[in-house]
Amino acid sequence: MYKRQQQAPSTTSLAASANPSTVGQPLTLTAGVASPGIGITGSISFLDGAVTIGSATLNASGVATFTTSSLSFGAHTLIAIYSGDTNHANSTSPALSEQIVQASTVGLTSSLNPSTTGINVVFTATATGVGSLIPTGSVTFSDGATPLATVSLNAAGSASFPTSALAVGSHTITASYTGDRNYSTAASSLVQTIQSANTNVTLTASANPAIYGTPLALTSTVSSNGGTATGNVTFTDGGATIGTAVLNLSLIHI
Repeated sequence: MYKRQQQAPSTTSLAASANPSTVGQPLTLTAGVASPGIGITGSISFLDGAVTIGSATLNASGVATFTTSSLSFGAHTLIAIYSGDTNHANSTSPALSEQIVQASTVGLTSSLNPSTTGINVVFTATATGVGSLIPTGSVTFSDGATPLATVSLNAAGSASFPTSALAVGSHTITASYTGDRNYSTAASSLVQTIQSANTNVTLTASANPAIYGTPLALTSTVSSNGGTATGNVTFTDGGATIGTAVLNLSLIHI
C-alpha cells in the first residue's frame, strides 16, 4: 500500500534593510525559512498588500532576498510567502509595516561667525521637505562628537539653540534631524570660530593725594567685548606687587 509522505512544517520571517526607507532608494527585503526538515528548497514571493512585487529562490541556507526602489511614499504592508517543496509545507511571514518617506535637507546657520568668547551665539537649523508638508520632529546640535542640545522643530520646521559656552578655537557644529513619518533623517555642519575677547583695565584711587597711614582703596575695573571678565587683578607699585584681588572687589592699601 502506498503511504504519502507528510511534509515538514515551515515558518517564514521577513526583514527590511531600512525602516523607514527613502523614496527612490534601494530597499532590500530578506526572507528566511526555517523547518525541522532538511534540504529546504523552493522560492519566496514578496507582496505589498495583495500585489506581488518580486520573487527569489531560496539559497542553501533557506534565505532569499529581493531589492526594490519602486515603493511609493507612505505606509506599506509587506509579506513573504514561501511556496513550499516536496518535503516542506508552505508558510507566510508575519506582516511587516514599512514606511517610505521623502528625502529631507537641513540648513544650519550661526547668528555670528566668528564670535568672541562669552558672547551668545544662536545656531538655527531648518528642515526642508517637499511642497507644503513641513517636517516635524527634533534636531540635535553637536560640537564635534559632543551633543549640546536637542530642540523640537517649530511650526515652520526650524529649531534654534543659543550658547555662550564655546571655548576659544574652531568648533564643528552639526545639526542632525531625526526624521518623521514623512521625511528621512538629514544633517548639516558648519565651522564656528570663537576668538579671544579684548580687555581694558582702568585704575582709580579713593584719594589722590592720600595721607600717609590712611587707608587707600585702589579700584580696578576690567571691561571686555566678550562678556563679564572673571579672575584676579594684581596691583603693583613700580615693579613691586602690593596686593591682589578678585574681580568685583577692591584692594585697600595702607
